Amino acid sequence: MGILADLISRLRRRRRTRLGRTVGLQPAQASLLAAMAEATQEDEVDCGAVQTLIDQYAEAMARGEDAGRWLPKLRQHFELCGECREELEALLHILESKSS
Repeated sequence: MGILADLISRLRRRRRTRLGRTVGLQPAQASLLAAMAEATQEDEVDCGAVQTLIDQYAEAMARGEDAGRWLPKLRQHFELCGECREELEALLHILESKSS
């Protein structure tokens, strides 16, 4: 069994108690976890690095540029990190409302 398959199998079996009920990893959650794990790469940027460039990335996008082309690691991070993606979307919304 591969490492990823083993991890998913262990997570499915893992149980924790919440409010007196036992819950496990749902198949959809396991699939999402597997997809995210497969999308990871050896050299990724973390949230801290994204925060230093997110404003420039958003401004380039607002100008219609393909910011992901010149910062592909950031684009990948936004695809995987919901919190950073939400912040990027909020910045884009602000920039769009200023240009209207």
